[in-house]
Amino acid sequence: MDCRFQVGHVPLIKGTKGLYNVGGNHTSFKKGHRPSNYLKVGSERVTVDGYAEIKIAAPNKWRRKHLILWENHHGREVPEGHAVLFGDGNRSIFDPDNLVLVSRGQLAIMNKRGLIHKDAELTRTGVIMADIIKKIGERRCEKK
Repeated sequence: MDCRFQVGHVPLIKGTKGLYNVGGNHTSFKKGHRPSNYLKVGSERVTVDGYAEIKIAAPNKWRRKHLILWENHHGREVPEGHAVLFGDGNRSIFDPDNLVLVSRGQLAIMNKRGLIHKDAELTRTGVIMADIIKKIGERRCEKK
């Protein structure tokens, strides 16, 4: 038994559009309808990584809550090439004293050397140590 289509075979759905017959999909989505899981601007959610996010615009424009709080507290945006860390590593504590601004270079050194700790003051000390390590590296390159 040959189960292949023969040359010249015309499919049954020729001329239809999409998965439904002609016109079957035109009433599936009504204008102005909001899905049951829709969240308003200003709503919060927690990502899989544990970061809290706030919806800042529709549709689906989210921003991390700790960045917004840091910017509100300091009155300026997070500079290009910088990141905001949770000093104690707990992503649910949004106290301004717990948020630490570091450059991406400092962050790379801190991650490599294990300078991010469970205590905010130790993490701040880790930032200073990262600066020292970076300066030592620059001096070594100057000598060569």
